[in-house]
Amino acid sequence: MSEHTPSQPLRFSAQIPDQTRIIFATVVGDDDVLSTTDWSGLDWRRTLEAASHNRVLYVFANRLLESGATLPAFARDWLQLVVQDAQVRFKQFQDTVAYLGQTLGRDEVPYLVVKTFKYLDYVTFDVDTLVPYDRFDDAIESLKSGGARILPHPRKQGVHQRNCMREGLCNIDLHRKFFWQGLDHIDEDYVWATSAERRIDGADCRCPAIEVDFLLHNKQLAYERYYVTILDFLAVKYAHERNVLDHDAIENQVRRHRWSASYRSLLGILNGINHAFYGEPLFAGEPSPCPARLNMPFLYPYPLVLRQLGEMIGVQRVFPAYDFAYYHFTFMRYLASGRNLLPYYRHWFDFSKLDGGS
Repeated sequence: MSEHTPSQPLRFSAQIPDQTRIIFATVVGDDDVLSTTDWSGLDWRRTLEAASHNRVLYVFANRLLESGATLPAFARDWLQLVVQDAQVRFKQFQDTVAYLGQTLGRDEVPYLVVKTFKYLDYVTFDVDTLVPYDRFDDAIESLKSGGARILPHPRKQGVHQRNCMREGLCNIDLHRKFFWQGLDHIDEDYVWATSAERRIDGADCRCPAIEVDFLLHNKQLAYERYYVTILDFLAVKYAHERNVLDHDAIENQVRRHRWSASYRSLLGILNGINHAFYGEPLFAGEPSPCPARLNMPFLYPYPLVLRQLGEMIGVQRVFPAYDFAYYHFTFMRYLASGRNLLPYYRHWFDFSKLDGGS
């Protein structure tokens, strides 16, 4: 399932709540936590929902079932339901990848699956697909010919993106370039320069170089989501630890597209999370603020959001009024919902299926 195994022992700081400790340790396969946790005393529904918010519900459930841990009977039943539903979703993802080959591949439209590779299997609602800028219309017609409905994408991204939907498949987010908050983020030539086959959720996908996914992944955290899930953090950590990233090339793209301050802030956040879990920073030479209390997902501190806005106005010469207003709306909704309606992400598992137990 995972292309990565734990490379260092966990050294949890005192600021991490037990629920986050248990989820994180299970996902990374820490045997000590798995063998010493009192699984009978766990608030299972709340823990599973937290794992879902962190986009690691499937890995959490599957690893617990395979671990041999002594679990309450109802909890084992719940975990099996999660895994069964995930397998259906993985089949849908595999069918979507096959559909791309049957349409774009048939019509000789080059394409890459982007922003999707995370080293861990996880359930996704959509498949981000990049095609060459001058083949965008060809790609739309190709997907139409395969029965897809082509819908506009909201906000400024809609200039370069379409939502393509077909019954029984994941949503296909079709891109000809990447464009958040009215800004370019990466050179098109750089994206297309190198690609490789990667296995995602049981499907072989043609993906860009790992540096490209690293940049796009981090750009999405910094310019759209403003929070970091366990899956997000581990995707960055595992890419970094494999020592395959060309950091000079990454830094060059960051400088060229003028988001150095926001990038440094994100590396500081990731360092702080790594410090809380492992007792040391992830990126040498970067700030490493350890959060006063680390709940995952980790929400960007509001001063950092304002600092990024200042960089956009002062350096990038844009003011994303709509995006800034939408940020406030989604985060106020999140807080008002008791932290249940996470911005940009909904549970893929129907928790009303769980009955009995606690």
